[in-house]
Amino acid sequence: AGIKWVMGLLTPMGAFIKAAMAIIDVVKFFIQRAAKIMELVKAFSDSIKAISSGNVGAVAKSIENALGRAVPVLIGFLASLLGIGGLADKVLGVIRKIRLRIENAIVKFWNFVKGKAKGLLRKIGFGDKKGKTKDIEKDNTKDWDDVRVPFEGEDKHTHTLYFDSKDGNTVLMVASTPKTFSDFIADIRIEDKDERTQKAKNNAIRIANGIDARKKDRTNDDKDKEEKKKHDIASMTKALSKFVAILFGIDKQGGLPESEIKYSSKSTSGGVLGSYMVAKVLTRKGVDGSEPKETNKIYEDLSYRMYGNGSYYVRGHLLNEHIHGEGILINLTPLSQQGNKNHLRVAEEPIKIAVLGGAIVEYTLFVKYGQSIPEVSDTELEQAGFESDEDKEKVRKIRKAEQHVPKGLTLRSNYLKKEGDKYVKDKLLVVNNSILNPVDFDIKSYQINKVKKEKVSILHSSPEEISKNTPLKNENSVRIIIDAARRVSDLYKYEQILEQIPNASRRIKDDLEILKKAKNVTLK
Repeated sequence: AGIKWVMGLLTPMGAFIKAAMAIIDVVKFFIQRAAKIMELVKAFSDSIKAISSGNVGAVAKSIENALGRAVPVLIGFLASLLGIGGLADKVLGVIRKIRLRIENAIVKFWNFVKGKAKGLLRKIGFGDKKGKTKDIEKDNTKDWDDVRVPFEGEDKHTHTLYFDSKDGNTVLMVASTPKTFSDFIADIRIEDKDERTQKAKNNAIRIANGIDARKKDRTNDDKDKEEKKKHDIASMTKALSKFVAILFGIDKQGGLPESEIKYSSKSTSGGVLGSYMVAKVLTRKGVDGSEPKETNKIYEDLSYRMYGNGSYYVRGHLLNEHIHGEGILINLTPLSQQGNKNHLRVAEEPIKIAVLGGAIVEYTLFVKYGQSIPEVSDTELEQAGFESDEDKEKVRKIRKAEQHVPKGLTLRSNYLKKEGDKYVKDKLLVVNNSILNPVDFDIKSYQINKVKKEKVSILHSSPEEISKNTPLKNENSVRIIIDAARRVSDLYKYEQILEQIPNASRRIKDDLEILKKAKNVTLK
């Protein structure tokens, strides 16, 4: 682009055209980057104010912030002059398309390495005959992915105890807001006279220590011992949840103000969509949030578009359900699966952690609408593989509804502190940020007509539900398996079901194996 620019200066007319183009590009740049430039100006002015007021400690940070904002603005300015504006968006688009394939390849490769590493190390002299390897076998040798215990805390919210990998070790976690159990329990402050809660904390610590000890027990790759170990840890985690539920009822800060939340929405021919949310004050106190419980024609038409075994779009909360976000239309907007993950990672998780941890914050979010989706012809649809009139109609409904899918979200959040009778900004929680809601509008990427498989439980789902959501269509076979499962006093492995079916037929055994491998089927 630089060479082309210089070549254009070799004639008087070329230089004149280049000058005109530069003026246009500069004007466009300042219009498009107005918000970023104002942030830059503010950062420099903050530096000057800090210096003039003698606040030396803040000067370095202010200059750092100013430089951090200046670099992308200057790069964008030069890119605009050279005619390569929007380069970052193009790069991101390519990355998004290949990312999933790369992730799958990495996971597949890592699983291969993990399976081969232990045997290889034994051959070259690491580890003894019993299979103990040096520097490899830590307490994370077993992933406890399927040990998850959901429970309702006394704060009336649903939380989960589960295990995750942190710094090379498998640790006990507490969610809805991901937090290690050790961090969670350390934050609990109990009044002297609160014997019930103190007892709950002591019992929780005792059981958690027992879980840690059981995790370290060696099984030497004995499958029965591994199953027993997993079963013991799952039972202990379930017992732990009863005491953690009590601890979630504590108001850690005392005297928290009630949350003040307001919404704004826009009306379309397809129904209402959330457009703005401001929580002037956001704390643990407030109305109960909920999963999405309202819908309209836009969401119904978008639901035709599938991604894998699920929907391409979700009804995304402006304010998360765990911090008082109700599942009503004014608090919902259509987000792609990736857009919803972006929102969770950048904003929802840190804000949830702060609020549920007892902080007082303010939080503002804008939804950026304005998609332009061109109509598609019958020829284009047929070339993309949509041949029936019914399929073409579905795709056209999706495209029409996608005009109301946001380009992204803009948000900010700050901690608040009390000064007199008012709450004022203290420090930044989530930086002013734009969250992308990426959508692939290439007609060839559209998937429709795939039926979503719901999660089912052998112990608690009906034969009809299991048949509907698994490859097993013989309800009689499913009933035999369910009846056998319910005769097991403490079900934790599929082999226990077979023990309850004397002379089980080959079909029953095959059907049970299918259920065992299905990702959406659980025992309990």
